[in-house]
Amino acid sequence: MLLGGAGFLLAACAPGPAKPRLRVSAVTVPGTPWFALWQRFAERAREALPGFAVRLLIRGELGAEEHAIAKLRRGRIEMAGLSLQGAATLVPELSLILSPYQFSSPAEADRLLDGPLLPLFAERFRTKGLELLQWAEVGLTHLYARRPLRRPEDVRGLRMRASNALGARLFGQALAMNQVPISFTEVLTALQTGLIVGGQTGTGLYALAGLVRHAPYLTLTAHAYDAGVVVANAAWWQALSASERDAVRACLDPPAAHRAEVRAFVAELEDGGLARRGGVVHRLSEAERDAWREASQPVAGWLLQALGAPAVPMARWLPAFAKLVPSS
Repeated sequence: MLLGGAGFLLAACAPGPAKPRLRVSAVTVPGTPWFALWQRFAERAREALPGFAVRLLIRGELGAEEHAIAKLRRGRIEMAGLSLQGAATLVPELSLILSPYQFSSPAEADRLLDGPLLPLFAERFRTKGLELLQWAEVGLTHLYARRPLRRPEDVRGLRMRASNALGARLFGQALAMNQVPISFTEVLTALQTGLIVGGQTGTGLYALAGLVRHAPYLTLTAHAYDAGVVVANAAWWQALSASERDAVRACLDPPAAHRAEVRAFVAELEDGGLARRGGVVHRLSEAERDAWREASQPVAGWLLQALGAPAVPMARWLPAFAKLVPSS
């Protein structure tokens, strides 16, 4: 009787089953639209999915994006927000989007990404064990350095940070940069030590990761568009019920709203926010932009050759590759 009573008490005090986990990784900075995006997601998810243990790891706790991708594929985390620079290490065809001067306007990029390119890239992500949920705006990519970079010849031989994304590396190759391959989380230290003198990134990360303090000159080359992606572990995603998958999607900001928020944030930085942080912004004239466009013109052909046949279905939809791929 005593044993039975003790067993009853132990059973009564035993913890219940653990909640399913929803852990999200990203590299963001408080006070930015990307940080706010995930904060809003967590608030909505805790209300819409009360049975899930929601945890945000959005301050770069997992280190470089490559580490987050590895953990995501192994099921150590369930979702992640990634730049195209990072995601292209897993799905190389994303480098097509990063090809220099690919889109004539943000509206053209939005139309192609949300239209024909979304299902094509979603299928490529599934082959890697991930589910592409939506694009997440990062913005246009520019060049930053310790001194002004007004012409393509100004970067020749400079020690510039190179990401692992093929499109970014080939852009650097076309301009004869002395490229130093390091992850974004290492960039600040590399600038401080002199390992690099500049690199390529979007305005938001440039300002808020502290790069402006060590490489104060930003040239608005706008040479690539970084859409970013929100992805989930495919096995975890498929194990959810249809209503749970719908709830997760509904907890994310709609792409159009997120893009508008990011673009307004970037515009404020470029129109005065960077100057208040000690930065110097150089806006290119049309003639100057044409010089950068001409110098990077070979990249599209190099990219398509390097990526091969798997890239052709996506390349058909992208302006820079229209004359380089056979018609369907």
